[in-house]
Amino acid sequence: MATHGKLTEVQRRVAPVTSRRLANLALWSVLVALPVFVGFDVATHFASTDFRCFYTAAQMVRENADPYDQVSWSERTGAPARDNAGNLRPSPCPGRFAYPLWTPAVFVPLALLPATTAAVIWQLILVAGAAAGAVLIWRAVATGPSLVFGALVLTSQPFWFTLETAQLGGLLLGLVGLLLWSGSKRRTVAGIPLALLVLKPHITFLILGAATLWLARHARNAALAGGSLGLALLVLSLAIRPDWIGVWLLEIGGPERSAITNNHTTLWHLASLLGAPAWAASFVIFPLVFALVREIARDDVSLIDLVAVAAVSGLLISPYQGSYDQLIVVVAWGRALALGLTLGGAFRSVFLAGVVAAASVIPWTLYAISLQSRPDETLNAFALVTTGLVLYAALRTARLQRLSGQTRPLPIPSSVAAASAGMLAVSSSPITRRRGS
Repeated sequence: MATHGKLTEVQRRVAPVTSRRLANLALWSVLVALPVFVGFDVATHFASTDFRCFYTAAQMVRENADPYDQVSWSERTGAPARDNAGNLRPSPCPGRFAYPLWTPAVFVPLALLPATTAAVIWQLILVAGAAAGAVLIWRAVATGPSLVFGALVLTSQPFWFTLETAQLGGLLLGLVGLLLWSGSKRRTVAGIPLALLVLKPHITFLILGAATLWLARHARNAALAGGSLGLALLVLSLAIRPDWIGVWLLEIGGPERSAITNNHTTLWHLASLLGAPAWAASFVIFPLVFALVREIARDDVSLIDLVAVAAVSGLLISPYQGSYDQLIVVVAWGRALALGLTLGGAFRSVFLAGVVAAASVIPWTLYAISLQSRPDETLNAFALVTTGLVLYAALRTARLQRLSGQTRPLPIPSSVAAASAGMLAVSSSPITRRRGS
């Protein structure tokens, strides 16, 4: 009888936990069901997406062909294709292949499969990577269920545009989440996702540098593992084609690539859209980057703070990106939200509203405006500025709490506020509303 009583007590304690886990699993299943369905639909028309570029480059690597040869590249990728809505689209792979050679080398296993099958697997990787990244990032920054944060991520405009274009964002988000989760525990495996972030170095370059230095100081084995894998990828790429680095640098730095990317989501292009020279964007970019770096300039900076600032700062600086690349700043959304939830009263609501605006409301609104008035997504650079400001406010509030125990956030420096407010004000001008301009 005593044993039976103990079992009953254990069952009473375990049952609610099991029920919550099952409910959580069911809700996650519902959350990812639509992205998976859309991913399958996009995969059946992969020729209009960027997966066509990755798959073709990987095939060329298999065949010992040169993806940086413009004639060969155009012959394989130059034809237009219909998207999943039936619209005829120009090739998503203009110019020459614009990634390091180790990127298609990593894609070679997919290139062994039929193209449509590979495209379906790639879409599943993007959805799984984004979902896993959201969960791992939330576990790294906060306690409690990750479902709400996951919903914020999987309904964001950068995530859905990642699926539409079959870009790398979902995979990169998963790698960042694994880096933060394992790196914060000082595990050697943290070096693997860090090294794989070189798949898109013009977006992840600051994360690569900052996280490597942090791991070298706090988890040396992880830094060694990451360095070893990165060196292996470099050696492999040079063995495939020894001269690729110079050709690739000429491609990404040439005037043709600049013309191809003149409608991308950068503050440099946004400045030109607003009628200012591109260099005028530096009056927003560098004060905001400086403000962010200043808030984490201490010996005991956490890996999560370092990666959040590096992710935002890297996108602010990068001259070549799309709004799908903003999926990598999910780490900044998570950090700002976690810090905001530690506050009381109105401050918690302010930070919650700020993160939702940066992650969803502003990106979707600006993207809708672009679809109606312009054939590009340049306006979505404002969403990145919003993310930077929200992260800055959260980090500054946290620093104030450490120094004085107060919960009131310090004001944003006038240089950052004035520059950002100026660009936001200009966005309402007729320039941004002109159709097809």
